[in-house]
Amino acid sequence: KILGKGHAYPMIAFGTFRAKSAWQMYAKANDIDFEVALRVSNQIDRYETELTYASEDDKDLVDLYDYVDKDYHKLVSESEKYQGITSDRKPHPCGYLIYDGNIKEEIGLIMCRSESTKKETLTTVLDGDTAERYKFLKNDLLKVDVVLLVDKIYERIGIEHHTIRELSELIEGNDKVWNIYADGLTLGVNQVEKESTAQKAMRYKPENISELTAFIAAIRPSFQSIYSKFEAREDFEYGIPVFDELIQTPEMPNSWILYQEQIMNTLQYAGFPVDETYGILKAIAGKKPKVIAKLKDRFIDGFSCKIAESDNLLPEDAKRMSDSVWTIIENSSQYGFNASHAYSYAFDSAYCAFLKSHYPLEFYEVMMEEYSKKGDKDKVMELKKEMKLGFGISTGEIRFGLDNRGFRLDREKNQINESILSLKFLNYKASEQLYELSQDRQYECFVDLMVDIKEKTVVNTRQLNILASIDYFKDFAGGRKVMRFIDIFNEFYGGKQISQKKMQDCGIIESDMIRFSRISDSGKTFMDFQDISFLKYYFDKMEDEPFTILDRVRNEIEHMGYTSVINEDMHKDIAVITEIDVNRWGTRFLTVYRLNTGDYEDLKVTRRAFEANPIEGFEFIKTILIENKHKKRKVNDEWIELDETEDILTKWNRVV
Repeated sequence: KILGKGHAYPMIAFGTFRAKSAWQMYAKANDIDFEVALRVSNQIDRYETELTYASEDDKDLVDLYDYVDKDYHKLVSESEKYQGITSDRKPHPCGYLIYDGNIKEEIGLIMCRSESTKKETLTTVLDGDTAERYKFLKNDLLKVDVVLLVDKIYERIGIEHHTIRELSELIEGNDKVWNIYADGLTLGVNQVEKESTAQKAMRYKPENISELTAFIAAIRPSFQSIYSKFEAREDFEYGIPVFDELIQTPEMPNSWILYQEQIMNTLQYAGFPVDETYGILKAIAGKKPKVIAKLKDRFIDGFSCKIAESDNLLPEDAKRMSDSVWTIIENSSQYGFNASHAYSYAFDSAYCAFLKSHYPLEFYEVMMEEYSKKGDKDKVMELKKEMKLGFGISTGEIRFGLDNRGFRLDREKNQINESILSLKFLNYKASEQLYELSQDRQYECFVDLMVDIKEKTVVNTRQLNILASIDYFKDFAGGRKVMRFIDIFNEFYGGKQISQKKMQDCGIIESDMIRFSRISDSGKTFMDFQDISFLKYYFDKMEDEPFTILDRVRNEIEHMGYTSVINEDMHKDIAVITEIDVNRWGTRFLTVYRLNTGDYEDLKVTRRAFEANPIEGFEFIKTILIENKHKKRKVNDEWIELDETEDILTKWNRVV
C-alpha cells in the first residue's frame, strides 16, 4: 500500500537436507548397519516431529541429541556435514521482500509450488540468507499462538485482559502462580511445555519475573555447558568487582552472562559508543578475526583505564583483568540472549501460569477446544491427564442427549464435559447433527434413532461404531448389544427382499423372518420385507450385554487416547496395562492405569523380570512390589548413579 504494486512479493525458500535426510545419506555412504541406520532414523524422526509441532518460541529448545541414544551421538554429529544440501525450492512460509525498486526487473520472480498444498505462488528469486547478506528488507508475518490463546481464555472467563503492569502486581509473591512451574503443571504454559524443560523448571523453581526471564534465557541450547550451575543456584562471580557489579542485579545477584545487554553495558563502560555496541556483539559472535583484533585492543585500553582509576589498581593488574573480561565476552557472545526478548517470553509464560492457577476450568476448556480443532488429539489427552492430576478436574462423559459439540465446563462438578471432536474420525458436523436430533425428538426406541441418523446426518458406519464402542448409546442398551445391532441394522434396513443366505450369515432364524415377510416360491428369498418392524422386534429380542471394564478401558484408549473409567471397589493394586514400549536391551516401559483412582503410572520392568513373567497390553495385573531406584548412565564403561529416580516393577500377578 505504501510503495505501490510490484514492490512486495513472497520470498523463495530453498529446502535443504535436515537431520533425518542427512543421516540417511551418511548411513548409506558409509555402509552403516541397516538396523542401526533404521533405529537412529526413527529416533531422528521423533525429533523432527517434535520440532514441527513446537511453537516458534519453543523450536530452539528441541535438541536433536535428546532423542538419539548416546551411543550414536558421534555418528549423528558426523552426518551433520550433509545438512544444508539444497533439495528443493518453495515459497517462504512467512517472509516477504519489501523493496522500493522494481522487484520483477531488478531482482526477478519465479513460480514456486508448495509440496503440501500444491498451490503455485509467484516468489522473488531472493532467499532469506541472501537478503540478510546484501541488506534487503525481509518482512516476516508470524502468528503467535500463545497470544491468541491467552485472549480467548480472558474472553471465556469474562474479565478484561490484564496489562503487563497489572499482571506484574498480581504474580508478585503469588505462590499459586509460581507453583505451576515448581509442580510441573506446564502444559499450555509458554516456554516450559516440553517435558525436559518442565523438569528443569521444577528443579529451578522460578519465584519472580526476573528469575523466570533468566531461566528462559538460560535454557537455550548454547548455554548448556554451564546451565547446571545456574539451575543449582550456585554462587558465581568473576572476582572482578567492577565487572561483577555491571552484571549483577538485586533479583539476580550472580554474574551469569545471559543477555546481550550485559555485554553491551560492559563495552559502554570501556568507552565504546552505545550505537556501536550491538555491531561489535555481532562481529564477535560471527568470529570475524580482523574486526575482533582491533576491538580487543580498544577494549583493553578503555576498560583497564576505568578500573585502574576506580579501584586504584596497578596498570599491569588492570590490563590482566581487562584481558580476562574480554575472554569472557568472547565466550559469552555466542549464547547471549536479548533481555527484552526473554522478558517478553517470560510475560507470555506468566500470563499462562496466572490464568491456569486461578482459572483452571476456563484454561483447560479453551486449550482442549483449540487443540481439538487442530486435530491434535494427543495434546488433548495430555491436558486431560494433567488437569485431573493437578487440579482434580474430571471429564464428563460423551453420551447421546448431552451437548458434546465442544468442551464445556461444569463448575459445580469441577469437570469439563467431553467433546465428540476428541474422538478419532469424528467431526464437528457429525456432533452438531447428533445434538440436534437429541433436541428435536425424545427417542423411546433405538431403531427410530438409527433411522434418523442414517437419513438425516452425515454420520457413517465407522463413526457410529466408534460412538457405540464408548457407550454413547448406553441409555438404550449395553454397548456390546448396540454394536451387534448396528451390524444387523446395516444389513436389513431398507431391504425389501432378503436372501436366505444373508439371513443365515447374520444368525437370524427363519421363524423371525417369516413374521415380517413372505417366502418366495423357491424358498430362497423373503419378499415384502417389513424392515422397521423386524428391526424393532429383533432389538427387543436381543439379550442386553454391557461392556466389561476391560472393554471400556480398551475402547476409550483406542478411540480417545485415554480412559476415564473408575471403579472405586477395585483393589488399589489392580491396574490395566495401557501401553508397553521396549528398548534395544529388552527393558519394558509400562504405562498402567489404576482403576480405583483413575491415575496413570509409568513403570519400568527389566528384561529378566519380564521374561520370567510375560505380560501384554490391556491385561489386568496386580502390582505386588514397586521399587523406586536411582537411574544409572554408562560413562566411560562405568555405570554412574544419577539424582533422578524411576519406579521399577519387580513383582506382579495376572488378574483374570
